[in-house]
Amino acid sequence: MTDPVSSISTTLREADLSVASIRFVSDTVAASLPAGKRVRIAATAGGFTPMMTGTIRTRRLVFAPARKQQLEIGVHDVWSRLSETYPLMFDQLHEYGPALHALGIPVEIDGVDYTGPRAALPDSYVLEPSYMDDSIDLTTGLLATRNARMSYLYVDRRGRLQLSSSLSDDVALIAADLPGQGDVSYSRELEVATDSAAIVNVVTVREHLLDADSYNDREVGSSDGPQGDLNRYFESTSQSASYQDDASVETYGPVTQTLPVVRGTGALADVEAGDFGPSFQSQAQSILAAFANERYEFTRLTIPIESPAHIPLVAALQPFSAVAVRHKGTTQVVRPRSVKHTISPTGSQFGWYCELDFSIRRDQVYWLPPAPDVDDPPLVGGFYDAPGPGVVDGGTPESTGIGIIDGGEL
Repeated sequence: MTDPVSSISTTLREADLSVASIRFVSDTVAASLPAGKRVRIAATAGGFTPMMTGTIRTRRLVFAPARKQQLEIGVHDVWSRLSETYPLMFDQLHEYGPALHALGIPVEIDGVDYTGPRAALPDSYVLEPSYMDDSIDLTTGLLATRNARMSYLYVDRRGRLQLSSSLSDDVALIAADLPGQGDVSYSRELEVATDSAAIVNVVTVREHLLDADSYNDREVGSSDGPQGDLNRYFESTSQSASYQDDASVETYGPVTQTLPVVRGTGALADVEAGDFGPSFQSQAQSILAAFANERYEFTRLTIPIESPAHIPLVAALQPFSAVAVRHKGTTQVVRPRSVKHTISPTGSQFGWYCELDFSIRRDQVYWLPPAPDVDDPPLVGGFYDAPGPGVVDGGTPESTGIGIIDGGEL
């Protein structure tokens, strides 16, 4: 359907609904794109590269006299399916496998495929949950476990829900401020900022766990069967603990981030012993160490597509892809929290811009693995526009040697 397409906008987001908007100009294409149809948006330059996969949820057909029809569709990924009620939380990612399998959506948990046909959710009392509440949904539980395990949750460009304890160190793209120093050039389209709005100086940890007192004090009445389900005779509880950076609070005032977490294995022996594992003080303090004060950081990068060779590189980007950014002779590896593509017949030569947003929002994580090593661009005579060896030593006009800036040559 390449020919009828007049514009495409796709946005993949970490821990949030990802959407795409596509406009067609055609008198015939509307019949083949009803609501509920599954859609894959892919780049074909340099091979078949999926950019976003989802289902048509919104649809608008415009009729105009003496013009072709215009069809606008909105494509949503599987994130909204996680809003279904599910009364359990677990302390390990893989324990959500049966529930996610039952939803019938593509799922990978630490590389293991849990995809399956839609089915009834399993009996909640045979899975040894770490917390139970009939009013919660899957999203609430997944985010709490993600926080407890300091892991990652997103939908990838192929439409698969990803729960992962780690991120790949493979660098997907090198973006440079000078031509020839990376896979693509972003020219001046880099936003570097320090913003007090990004500060977090109070971390409140909201812990969800089973109530050991309720378990130990439970009673079975005469009306209960001899094999009564003892799991039903104790309750869940929640408690909060706050940690703060006093100096930052004094300077900026309190800026609080609340992290729901789940504690305990859910095993009856642990509940009986009151063993719910260590608190999350160390995780909270690591967040404060990183975010309690203003930070100089890359927040946004826009890449104009200027060559067919660029298309498969940017089309393969998704949340948490490792992107090396070369800026003023140094290289920093960052991971976008959202990836947005805007494609239209106007604008640059290919009418395609890719915007990477590195700032943290809403339910996104405040932790990332150490950045992989990427070499800085090579120096020659103090310039970064050609490969080769060289050093900069701030020498005097009397200094000699290849590659030395000595004031006499430059």
